[in-house]
Amino acid sequence: MIEYNLYTKDNCTPCETMKAQLDKLGLTKHVVSYDAKESVHHNSLLAMGFRSVPVLVCVDMDYIDGLPFVLNSIQGRSTGHTDEEFKLFFKGVAA
Repeated sequence: MIEYNLYTKDNCTPCETMKAQLDKLGLTKHVVSYDAKESVHHNSLLAMGFRSVPVLVCVDMDYIDGLPFVLNSIQGRSTGHTDEEFKLFFKGVAA
């Protein structure tokens, strides 16, 4: 099973920008959001090799014995991402 997980935190301009853009494109219904300030989610980010938020990851939950495997990711940046980048990331998902 494929999941799209968005890791963000409060008072984070790039996080708000990414959330707003996903909402504008109608993609938020496909995303599970996590607060990276919570230790379990922060530790998950570190285990995947990420050090800052926002991070949007595509995870295969059935890859190996039910352990998640990152298939793709988009890290936030101050300039944001193009709509096309997000559409390609969610390719195959009915909007």
